[in-house]
Amino acid sequence: MIIVLIGGRARVGKTTLANYIAEYCINNNLTPKMVPFAYGIKKAADKKGLTKDNNPLEYRNFCQALGESMRVINPDHWVDEWKIKVSEIEKEEADDLQANPDLWKERVIIVDDCRYMNEVAIGRKYNATSIFIRQGKRKLIDDDAEWRTHPSEELANMVEKKDKNYDDLFKFVISNDSTLDVFKKHCIKNIPSWLGFYADGSKMECNCEICKANRENREPDHNKVMEELLDILEKALEEDEDKNK
Repeated sequence: MIIVLIGGRARVGKTTLANYIAEYCINNNLTPKMVPFAYGIKKAADKKGLTKDNNPLEYRNFCQALGESMRVINPDHWVDEWKIKVSEIEKEEADDLQANPDLWKERVIIVDDCRYMNEVAIGRKYNATSIFIRQGKRKLIDDDAEWRTHPSEELANMVEKKDKNYDDLFKFVISNDSTLDVFKKHCIKNIPSWLGFYADGSKMECNCEICKANRENREPDHNKVMEELLDILEKALEEDEDKNK
């Protein structure tokens, strides 16, 4: 199972990127699953007949209000609901692998609304690929609207401003400040590596102890991790000595 988290200010292109990734998955024998952190919020909005396309302002106000009301009770409420959904997909994938190994397709969970620190944190726990989309020089729709100061936009605003305290939150940072065609070409070119594949479609696999332990769903052997770190340091020192000769 692969998980991709996408962050960025509202209307910067997160869902657009999510759709590009889903299309890549469909065309490359992978099964995409759209599971936003606001999965439960969107279901509640749908029951009220509110959609982003037909009732944009009312939809956003409803979602923000519901989201915050539950976070007051439990800051991890929506993350916990997301984890339940991910567990269901994980079981579905395992069952398919056992029942039909020749027809099994790896699941790719795509999250197009990474907005809070606890969402970034759970992504790291799941070893997710995290991508932040910068607006750069582009002016977004409703760029100065009052809702842009809502807590759901705070993290993205700080990353966009290049605040040093938010520098390393996302593994990849890309810009969407040109044409849609330019953005799409950049994404299509990089999606394989973001998902951990080489250009020919073969899977990248790091064989360090931490990565192997993660793939095998176990705790890493800390002695092996230390040995590998010492080897890396020793090689780096040797390279420096060679350069200084």
